[in-house]
Amino acid sequence: MEDNKILENPENNENMEKTENAEELNAELEALAELFRKELAKTTEEFESGSTDESEITETEDGDIAEDGTTDEEDTPELICELCGEAYENGKDGICEECLNELRNRPFKFTNILLIFAIGVLGIIAMRGFWQNVDGYAKAYEAKYHLSKGNITSAKTAYDEAIDYFENKEVNARKLYFESAEAIFIQMSDGSTSMTEVADRISKGFDDSILPMPQYTKYKNIGNESLVLYATMQGFYDIVNKEEYQQYSADNTTMYNSIMKEIEALSGATVEIKTVDGKVKEVVYNQAMIRFCQYMFAYSSGKTYEAQEYLKKVYEANPDYLWLYAYEYALVSINSGDIETAEKLAQELIEADRQDPDGYSLHSTIARLSGDADKAIEWADKALESDPQNAEVLRLKAMALVVKGDVEQAKTVIDEALTYESYGILYYTSIVIENELGNTETVDETISLLEMYGLSVSGRVNDYLLGEITAEQLFTEGSGDVE
Repeated sequence: MEDNKILENPENNENMEKTENAEELNAELEALAELFRKELAKTTEEFESGSTDESEITETEDGDIAEDGTTDEEDTPELICELCGEAYENGKDGICEECLNELRNRPFKFTNILLIFAIGVLGIIAMRGFWQNVDGYAKAYEAKYHLSKGNITSAKTAYDEAIDYFENKEVNARKLYFESAEAIFIQMSDGSTSMTEVADRISKGFDDSILPMPQYTKYKNIGNESLVLYATMQGFYDIVNKEEYQQYSADNTTMYNSIMKEIEALSGATVEIKTVDGKVKEVVYNQAMIRFCQYMFAYSSGKTYEAQEYLKKVYEANPDYLWLYAYEYALVSINSGDIETAEKLAQELIEADRQDPDGYSLHSTIARLSGDADKAIEWADKALESDPQNAEVLRLKAMALVVKGDVEQAKTVIDEALTYESYGILYYTSIVIENELGNTETVDETISLLEMYGLSVSGRVNDYLLGEITAEQLFTEGSGDVE
């Protein structure tokens, strides 16, 4: 231990202690680490070489077992301290007891004290910043929680509240912009408006310092994909709004074919967009959106069969775009008798967003067409939990109540729906319910109101009014609806 006597009497070596630097302690710690590595390597080698094989284990005279066949009466190997190089009996992990005590009692260097102080100050600053913004962090946590549970509507609300909080503090809530954009992308509830909003939010979070970071690539791709979707829709509107098509009418087959040919020409064509990181890039029009635009145009032109075919092509182009095609495709599947596909799509919509009423509405429609009015009402009520003022869901519930035979409650529900919205099939459904109650005067007034707006009673409702089908048949057979 001669080489370590200077450590035993620090008072006599005060000046030398003051000149020591962090390298000395680091060297000692590295020696400890190297010792650990050696011991780990030795243990691993023994394990892998099978040194504990049963053939190498023998029993001593007094019953003790030694792995190498020796008895405990033989001399134990001499232990050498890794720090001082001296033999020792008492110690731990290759270090003698005296060196261990010296390491424990060694006073902190001034540089070490400064480091610990700095870490403490930074910790206090971080905690102070957290508690000053605890409301914002709470909202951000709430948003992440809802997103993980598939509650997209609640997640979007909480993200917006968290973003507003930090914006008022003049803090760029980059991650919140990105995550909220992803939530909007899942649902795209406002169509083209949602597409531009996704791109805008991601653009706000980007700057030159984070562009190369791979963890943000996903968000950049989502933003750019939204821009391509929007550009594709704009390409469609540019076509149908051309001056030569302003006189288009649904019965003009030549003009219909000409427009559809131009829409088809977008497939494989390119368009320039300004990406979320500010670059100008030439991209290919989105194929799924092209097919959806063809579906919209065919449907609005009264080409029902063609519209359904284009809707299938949307699914084939990109089945992940549930928000784009799933609800309409499920309705088509119901009308064609493919209940299995409709149920599958309904469940996928629910799993994608548990607060979107569409999946529950589809299940309600399927149950009603199957004659299970109670189940249809139950599914409608689940949809209303997250959107209690949804007029279309209320209409579905009213139809299910008619099938159940509770027409009085059906009238209450459809009247509530009409306070939120006013469109054709709401009034058609109301006509059936009022007629079931014998309110012929109200029926006549509603029909007159529709005629004022250029709407006539649908064929199925007219069949019902003529007594050719019952209200229950109207809501359970064929399309199961008033259209």
